[in-house]
Amino acid sequence: MSRVNAIKYTEIVNPKKDVVLMGEMAHAKNVYKLEVMEVLRQLRHMGFTHFGMEMIPVDIKTDNETLEKHFDFNWSFGTPKNYFFELVKMARQLDMEIVGLDMPYDRYLTAKLPNEHEERNRHFAKEIKKVVDRGHKMIAFMHVAHSLKQSPDDKQDSVRSLLVDEDVSNVSIQLIGGCDRRGDCSPWSNEARAVVKSKKDKLRFYYKDSKPDTYTVHLPQRPVAH
Repeated sequence: MSRVNAIKYTEIVNPKKDVVLMGEMAHAKNVYKLEVMEVLRQLRHMGFTHFGMEMIPVDIKTDNETLEKHFDFNWSFGTPKNYFFELVKMARQLDMEIVGLDMPYDRYLTAKLPNEHEERNRHFAKEIKKVVDRGHKMIAFMHVAHSLKQSPDDKQDSVRSLLVDEDVSNVSIQLIGGCDRRGDCSPWSNEARAVVKSKKDKLRFYYKDSKPDTYTVHLPQRPVAH
């Protein structure tokens, strides 16, 4: 179906990049899922062969039956049915390999890690780098709290900063807007707030952030028909 103000991600992402980080402002908003599906469709033709997901730990199998049960059991609270599994199915239709990025759940659910958030970020970055070191390109999907630092005062390493430190070429795209209520998916940074304020909430648009290789995609505050 046609998409109002559809974004050409092939114009945002340099073909030489090995990783695209897709960060959603809130988990399980249907409009984000649809946008990530569009990213997969467009960038598959640029040689992106792997789809990594925060929502899958590394210690489980990635066959359809296992993942469907995993999502139902671990990611069903407040999440539309098959939200994440539909992303998996789309990636498989495009002949992409599914990669789990998270550490085994029992490591941080029971071990009480000193800094759970940053240790998970380091795990995500390590798993992404493994794929790149094997000569592949990945689209990695996660909450934006993992993909990017959310303020200049944030002392924790983001997945993007960790990949930059490892010389893994990447571009980061954060998805904002797209929710029924204004506050649900509003941007955290002052820069993003200023841009959104200058435009209409109902528009789909993107802009380049002040940081290198970092973009923000704003989806209609009240999602338009897809």
